[in-house]
This record gives sequence, C-alpha cells and structure tokens, in this order.
Amino acid sequence: MNTKSKIIALLIAVIMTSAVVVPMVMAQPPTEEVPVKGVISSGSDDYPPEIKAKWELPDNDPTVPGCQIIPNPGVWDPATGLETEGEHRVEIWVVVTDPEGIGDIMAVQNEVIDSEGLMKWQAECIEVVDPGAIEAAKTAAVASGQITQAMADDIDLELSKGEAKIYCYVDVITSHQPAGIYTVIAYATDFGGKTSVKVSNTFEVYSILAYAIDFDVVDFGPMKPLTKDTVSGNEIMDSMLNPPGMNNNPPTIKNLGNDPLTLKLHFDPMVGDTQSKIINEFDATFMGKSIDPIMASEWVDFLPEKLERCHWTQIDFSVHPGTLVTSDTYTGALQITVMDP
Repeated sequence: MNTKSKIIALLIAVIMTSAVVVPMVMAQPPTEEVPVKGVISSGSDDYPPEIKAKWELPDNDPTVPGCQIIPNPGVWDPATGLETEGEHRVEIWVVVTDPEGIGDIMAVQNEVIDSEGLMKWQAECIEVVDPGAIEAAKTAAVASGQITQAMADDIDLELSKGEAKIYCYVDVITSHQPAGIYTVIAYATDFGGKTSVKVSNTFEVYSILAYAIDFDVVDFGPMKPLTKDTVSGNEIMDSMLNPPGMNNNPPTIKNLGNDPLTLKLHFDPMVGDTQSKIINEFDATFMGKSIDPIMASEWVDFLPEKLERCHWTQIDFSVHPGTLVTSDTYTGALQITVMDP
C-alpha cells in the first residue's frame, strides 16, 4: 500500500469511529404545568359546631307529645317535724356535629330556665359513649315524640362513622321548684372559640298538690252553751310522737307540693255520747281569712287565699255550742284537704 492509500485508510477509520459515538438528536415532549392549591383554614372561626338534635328525659306522660315531668312531693317526718325535699331526675341529651370534624368540639353547654323566668342551672354536658345508654335514650326520645325514628337512625349512622358525638347532663327538679313550662337551651363551642347556634325547646313540670298537718285531733276541751271555744294554731310543724288520735298540737299545715294551694274542710256534727244532742256550727281561719259560720256537713274553701310552695301556716278552729246542748261528751270529725287555687 502506498502512502496515499494509507492516509485514505486512516481517514476512513477516523470517520467511522466518529459516526459511532455521536448521538442522534431526538425531539423532546412538551412539559405540562399543573397549578397546586391549598388553604390553611382558620378553623372554627369559619365553621362552628352544629346541634343536630336534643331532647329531655324521662317523659312521665306518654299521652302528651314531648317531655312531661311529674315531680316527687316533699316528705314530712312526723317523728322529727322536718321535711325532706322531693327530687326528680332530669336528663338533657344533645347530639353535636362539626364540619371540621368531631375532634374540634370542645364543650357542650345547657341552660334551664324555670317557669318563673329564673335560671335553674347552667352546666356542661358530658360525652356519652356507652352504646346501651345511647340506644335507650334514643328509643325513649322517639317514644315521646321528641325525635323521629328517621332522626334516630341518622344519629346512629353519624355516631358509627365518627361524624357526631352525643352528650348528656343530669340534674334534679325538686318539690320546691315551681310547676309549669321550663325552657332548655343548648349550644356547643369548638377549640377556636366559635359557638354554634343556640337551640331551645321546652319540657313541662306538672303541678302536684301535697301537704302535711301536724295534728290528728282537735280537742276543744270544756265547752259551754252559747260560748265560742277556739283551738288556735301556730307556725311550728310539731312532731307527732303520741299514738294516733292523741297529737293535739296547735294546728299547722305545710305545703309539700310545687304549686300554691288553699284549704278545704268539712265538719261532721259533734254528737253527745249519752243524750245524742248535736253541735253543728263551727268556724275556721286560714291565711287571715275566716269563715264563720261553717255548718256541719258543709264543705267550704278559703279561696282566694293560698299557701305558697315551701311555706307553712297556722289554722284556727272554733265551735259554737247552741242552747239545746246538755252536759255530755261530744265527738265528731274534721275532714281536711287542699285544692288548687
């Protein structure tokens, strides 16, 4: 091979080598740009909790929709002369949700205002997690007409999915509190301080008439014809430690119910044991009102005078023997009751 041929061969080798190492230029795909968004929420400042449902228990009158409470009267102890208040349990149930999740619910409050417009209580409800207690409360609420079965089913679903919580507060209505319509207000607060819309409804405390007297005999003692004899009461509820029919305390009556009451009474004739002569004229005084005369076998009431709840007062009784009575022992009976004024 001559020199010229060697040079040509070398050039060819160089060219072939260059063709192997130089990459091919390829077309590039277009680049897509997608916006990315997000919001750091101001939390409860934008989304307050919501009261989904509320009701009260127990319902003592299933014939009337809603919740009706029949409270227990006070109890007077004849051995001590003291009263124990009657108490009746009341439960306030509240179901709460929150658009930001139930973890954002901080507290659930309830307020009860009595029939006279006075605040009975302001208190925080407690979360209930016992399935049996929740089911019993929902069943009772449906039975009383405070929620529908569809609402109860919806509550079940939200509780099971962790989208709601249920709360309860328990207190008592006592015999010293008034009868009438009570208003219940419930609201929830979240950790951002935002408060739900306040939801209110009512329950009724029924009127109960109850009383005690601290005497079981009225003894006029020695009587004379045409002479009025009086047994005066006092403002003390005395104990009754004697056998029945022998507690001749100064007559006092105490209101153990939750409504004002007035006295209603009836005298039977007093009849002589041996000669059967009759005394049939009496009188009585209650709350400053006197009825004179009261004829035997006649029921009389002292309206409009009324004894307020938690109070007590004296009763005075008198007898008016006529001209035809003779020396004898006279006995009769006094019947006492009360009526709603």
